[in-house]
Amino acid sequence: MTGLSHGIISWFIGQGAGEDLRDRRLVAWLGVAPDFDSITYAWGAIRSWSIEEGYNLYVATHHKYTHGIVMILAAIGICAAFGRRRLRTSLLAAFAVIVHLAGDIIGSGPEFPIYPLWPARNWCWTVSWSVPVQEWPNLLLGFLLLVGAFLYARYAGRSPLEMFSRRMDEELMRHIR
Repeated sequence: MTGLSHGIISWFIGQGAGEDLRDRRLVAWLGVAPDFDSITYAWGAIRSWSIEEGYNLYVATHHKYTHGIVMILAAIGICAAFGRRRLRTSLLAAFAVIVHLAGDIIGSGPEFPIYPLWPARNWCWTVSWSVPVQEWPNLLLGFLLLVGAFLYARYAGRSPLEMFSRRMDEELMRHIR
């Protein structure tokens, strides 16, 4: 599943935190946090001066260390420490991570499994009917989510840009209205 789709879905889930911007941001960012390990692509390329080596490192690590129970527990812990409505925010963040994992099982291709129980077990999970990221169903989903985000923004008065900056969000909302 594309990063855009993960971001918008996580932002939508974060809306369940209500009017508290900090809690909405926590949920939204933790929902995309499993993909922070994508930095291994750049690290591998810089370390060896080879894009191919960067890709190989990315394939070997992405979906393994941050796509499972460890990330779910980390999200709960972060929200318990920093959320204002700790229980609600923790549950929403855990749900956002679970939806992220499910999206990657369905939308990353069958050759790109997740490791939900790592480090306890090195068992991987995928489905044969998973759609590769670059295929049209993932792109269509991203487009539909983007349209949905704009429609919701018009209704709610806030957009996914609130994840980054209140000022950027306000500027976009000025144009949407």
